[in-house]
Amino acid sequence: MPDWEKATAQVLRKMRRLDDSAPDSEASTALTRRTLDGLAITPLGVPGTAVPAIGEPGSAPFVRGATSAGAGNDDIVGWDIRAWFVDPDADVTARDVLTDLENGVNSLWLGVGPGSIEVDALPSVLEKVFVDLAPVVLDAPEIPVAAAEALDRVYADKAVQPASGTNFGADPIGALVRGFGDTDLAVAATVADLAKARGARGVVVDATAVHDQGASDVQELAYSMAAGVAYLRLLVDAARSPGASLSGF
Repeated sequence: MPDWEKATAQVLRKMRRLDDSAPDSEASTALTRRTLDGLAITPLGVPGTAVPAIGEPGSAPFVRGATSAGAGNDDIVGWDIRAWFVDPDADVTARDVLTDLENGVNSLWLGVGPGSIEVDALPSVLEKVFVDLAPVVLDAPEIPVAAAEALDRVYADKAVQPASGTNFGADPIGALVRGFGDTDLAVAATVADLAKARGARGVVVDATAVHDQGASDVQELAYSMAAGVAYLRLLVDAARSPGASLSGF
């Protein structure tokens, strides 16, 4: 750390971002930036850096990951390396999916609908994928129910259960915020019921909908909580218990 501070301070002094009389230890302060909400982001983390207790992945306070240690997934505990695929050429996408899965990707994020993967192409895209091992997450804002039904048929045809973390991807609130797609809230309940029958998740809460419009950290968090509560209420009103509804996310 002292070596890093010394070298960094020298550069900052040349850039006139640090006083010649300032100690090297102020290099970190000079490079610390603050978010729109005033949260400090330091330029470098070191073993001695104080961080709050964040618990184990998959456990309260649920700040990262969905898999806890000892769950047979120890090499990637707390992390899901997910690749996004949208190429409408089914042959190209099928090849790219296998290439990425063979080179470190753990789950698949599939854009389905106009300009992306055609809904009827899902079976060929996933033909050689072990979908009981690799989670699949749908992003089909314009045809959420049709895409969910197509994915459901994939599992039926393969006669397997979806891998843990699979999500049929309904997000009508996100579609409303983004200004395109199916914004009917009832879609969430329909897709969630399809997913529940397969033991998968059905609803996505995606804060990039507001992030892409300039939302701050706190605003993204507030949106996530509000959208999550709205979906929970919707599913409970659809005669699902709170516990069963929470499993849909």
